[in-house]
Amino acid sequence: MKTNQTKKPGKFRYVSLGDVHLGHRGTPATHIIKNLNRLLNDQLLKELDMLIITGDLFDRQLQNGDDVVHSINRWMTDLMYRCAAFNVMIRCVEGTPSHDREQSKFFMEQMVNAKIPVDLYYTNKLEIKYEPKLDAHFLYVPDKWRPCTSITLSEVKGELKILGLTQVDFAIMHGAFTYQLPAIVEEPTHSEEEYDALVKHQILIGHVHIMSVRGKIHAAGSTDRICHGDEIVKGMFDITVKDN
Repeated sequence: MKTNQTKKPGKFRYVSLGDVHLGHRGTPATHIIKNLNRLLNDQLLKELDMLIITGDLFDRQLQNGDDVVHSINRWMTDLMYRCAAFNVMIRCVEGTPSHDREQSKFFMEQMVNAKIPVDLYYTNKLEIKYEPKLDAHFLYVPDKWRPCTSITLSEVKGELKILGLTQVDFAIMHGAFTYQLPAIVEEPTHSEEEYDALVKHQILIGHVHIMSVRGKIHAAGSTDRICHGDEIVKGMFDITVKDN
């Protein structure tokens, strides 16, 4: 990774957040958006190089007639304009299919329709993307990519082999690592040991709403309280990676 093109040469600063769940029936989108704007204020964006969204930006399938849609679309558009103004890259991975339902594609469509000059990338596929500005490789792993996480891991290793890499610099994922869920939960989980070996810097993952850090893994949890009993640490990670 190189940082000669970042806002503060020698440092790459980014924010990672996820599990926003816009459109949640129990927590108004206007409330969530108000808190998002408080977190992602202009003063912070002036300092950031990248905003990473680790999936589940949406809670459910929304229709154009839903009142919340226009508020959400307005917020997404405003966020892109502000990130463009402050030269902040946006990177977003697809979350749980029953939540996101590929609605984050609005970012890409609106960027083109409104001709917003923002450096934006959204994906719903497992892939490794090279970032020339950072001379870094980012791994994207959406939720439920394959029924079995061992198959997903095999595909990740296959992509690395194709590119002649042994590691990526960062991973942006949605799903759960084994340590995040109790053994009684019947859900496929990723191996923290395997991904730790495949990623040089941080692994940013969404899905489990409890904030946690384990080695390179940074799970921000949810940005807001969206259900009863959810009074736990909320927010995002503000991370600076230095050349040394």
